[in-house]
Amino acid sequence: MDRNKMPSFVDTLLCELVRAEANGKLLLLGLFGDAMLVPSIPIVLASLAFVQRWRPNADERPGTKYRSPLNYEAPASKP
Repeated sequence: MDRNKMPSFVDTLLCELVRAEANGKLLLLGLFGDAMLVPSIPIVLASLAFVQRWRPNADERPGTKYRSPLNYEAPASKP
């Protein structure tokens, strides 16, 4: 896989649940905005979903598949 031909990253959406609808659309439930406010840390969530959007490159063929790792880290704690 040539890294120059990778699609362009658009954004990542964070929500509580994602459902695939019969019409081919995704239904995002409980979409978080700029911040995810929680009453305390650590927290247990019933459900959490990440949706990433990518823009295809100019010469990408339909059905092309790519893999991209997802890494997440807790914010650094203050001493």
